Amino acid sequence: MGKSEITVRLESGNDPVNVTYEFIVQGDLDIHWSQWFGGLAVTHNAQGETVICGPIKDQAELYGVINRFRDLGLVLVSIRRIDQDKQTGV
Repeated sequence: MGKSEITVRLESGNDPVNVTYEFIVQGDLDIHWSQWFGGLAVTHNAQGETVICGPIKDQAELYGVINRFRDLGLVLVSIRRIDQDKQTGV
């Protein structure tokens, strides 16, 4: 493998599955950008970074969000898939 690859596995089935992702980017992005990111929540952490979080239905949408970071010239610090079981406390 010469290139870095990102692989995301979503549960299979007939209906799209929303998986919650948390993206952290450098800098203080205004919360009004939430609409441009498809309604994902935009907040800030104590490190002065912007946290963008919400459900992503498939890989196309995931890559679309990542492309928007690129289009804005944002530095992507991390991407984290949030386990649904941990969210609901199960």
